[in-house]
Amino acid sequence: FIHAKNPVGCAAALTVLEIIEEEGVLSRCLDTGRFALEKLEEMQCRHPCIAAVRGVGLVLCVELVRPGTTERAVEEAERVMYGCMELGLSFTISNGSTLVLSPPLMVLKHQIVEVFRVLEQRLSHVFGPPPGATPPPQPSSS
Repeated sequence: FIHAKNPVGCAAALTVLEIIEEEGVLSRCLDTGRFALEKLEEMQCRHPCIAAVRGVGLVLCVELVRPGTTERAVEEAERVMYGCMELGLSFTISNGSTLVLSPPLMVLKHQIVEVFRVLEQRLSHVFGPPPGATPPPQPSSS
C-alpha cells in the first residue's frame, strides 16, 4: 500500500531521518540516556522506595515500591507524579507504580540533572528523606 500514501509526507519523513543521522541525534540520545540511567542508579541507592531503574536511550523507568516491601507504591507514584507536574515536570505512570520519563531527544545533560532534582525532591516529600541524608535542594519553580 506504499503507492497509496502521500509522497510529500514520505519525503518529509525521509528528510527527518537524514537530519537525525547527519546531526548525530541518535548517538547524543544514547549518550545522554546512559548518563541519565547512571544518575537514576545513584538515586536508587539513596531511596529505598526505588525498586528498579531501567532505560533504553531516553526512555527511562523508575519502579516504586513501599520501602521495606515489594508492594507496588501505586498511590505514592501518583502523588509523586502530580507533585512533579506542579513544578513543571511531566511524565507517565505504567503498571501503577512505574514512572516513565521520556524527555525530548535534544535534552541536555544539565537539564536531566534538573529533572532528577525535581523528581528526588518529590520522592523525599512523598516517602520521606532518604535514610541518613539531608533532603535535596528545592528546585526553582521558574
